[in-house]
Amino acid sequence: AIVQQLINKPIVKLLIPTRLDESAPRLAPNQEKYTNYLEWSFIIGLLINCCTIAIRYSCVRKQFGPSPGIEIPVIEYQTQNWRLIPILASLYIYRHLALSVFDNLVEFYAISMSNNEDDQDLLAYMGRELHALSCSCKAICTWNTQKACQECREACGGHGYLYATGFGNIRNDNDPSCTFEGDNNVILQQTSNYILSNYEDIYKNNTSINSPFKSILFIETMKNTLRDNHCSITSECHIKDLLNAVDWLLCYILEKSARKIDQLTIRKDLSAFDLKNTAQVYHLRTLSIVYIQRTAIFRFLQYIENNEKMDDKCKNVLDKLLIVYTLKFLEENINLLFEGNYFNNSSINIWIQNRLIDLCHDLRNEAAALVDVFAPPDHILNSVLGVSDGKVYEAINKQIHSNKHTFLTPAWIKQDLIERSKL
Repeated sequence: AIVQQLINKPIVKLLIPTRLDESAPRLAPNQEKYTNYLEWSFIIGLLINCCTIAIRYSCVRKQFGPSPGIEIPVIEYQTQNWRLIPILASLYIYRHLALSVFDNLVEFYAISMSNNEDDQDLLAYMGRELHALSCSCKAICTWNTQKACQECREACGGHGYLYATGFGNIRNDNDPSCTFEGDNNVILQQTSNYILSNYEDIYKNNTSINSPFKSILFIETMKNTLRDNHCSITSECHIKDLLNAVDWLLCYILEKSARKIDQLTIRKDLSAFDLKNTAQVYHLRTLSIVYIQRTAIFRFLQYIENNEKMDDKCKNVLDKLLIVYTLKFLEENINLLFEGNYFNNSSINIWIQNRLIDLCHDLRNEAAALVDVFAPPDHILNSVLGVSDGKVYEAINKQIHSNKHTFLTPAWIKQDLIERSKL
């Protein structure tokens, strides 16, 4: 009933221009949260299509081989599965993140509909945290899909640039979302402001924080986390050790950002607006991105651990996907881990790389089944490279011959030009 009310809830006219100043009209806060969720659902759907097309094609397309006359599927090549498996892992992680944030939204609306005055403070805390989650979730999902679309398209070789593959439409649909309802870099400031305000509540105002959805509880223990600067990652890259690194990284970036704000405040020549604006690059922007990625990782881990109906084989595959995503995340932020002296052994970088390559190799045989879980029917996917029966070349041939304009000669081409010798 709650979901039905959300579906029927009127939404004011959406704004396509980027919101770069305070003069732009805004949606009501609750409507904005719901609109953001509709957008994530659309973006996750595009990511599903990307993965489905690229992985199905890679499992069918054969090229070269260990001996003459024998060709192997391109998914077997290290570079191919190393490119595609992390994208597949991000699909599972971000899809669950979007669903979990929607659950938070439903919980928020359910409590608000009770009209209980005792819940007003709780609703205020929930609204603030939900806004921070929705802003950063929208940004990371749209950027990830943008990057994934390009990578999947290139992974399909020359065929990836055919109109009939659908990649062009996917890219065209996703790109506007990076600025829709607020440019990603702008709305990430809302998330960093929320995190900083809670940091100041604890360490400057000596007050407690309220986190109904538990995404910022790490702030309470961040000083202890930073003091425990010992990296426990080994060549096996156990998930517990990786999560410790993720926790430390978020705490480090928060402390680094707070220190930057304090340094700028001492100058006394910057307004509040200029102060926050000057601390965005390498600090607050990074803080927001790492915050939502850490949230995504921990929520997916909880999903795996708390799902009693899931069999061991399925859990094993999902564990591998989680480790792949976490390794990729740490690899992308390895400069900060070395900068903060959490990583002080160059072997850790090699361990991360080796483990990532091994897991991508292990998951290549599961890739087709993993995309089939979410893949839409062929008539909705509408891609000659992503057909479910694997008959890619037949689909391409059918698409070419079914177009009445394929074999027509344009009227502007002169007949003598067609018949002229090339010599």
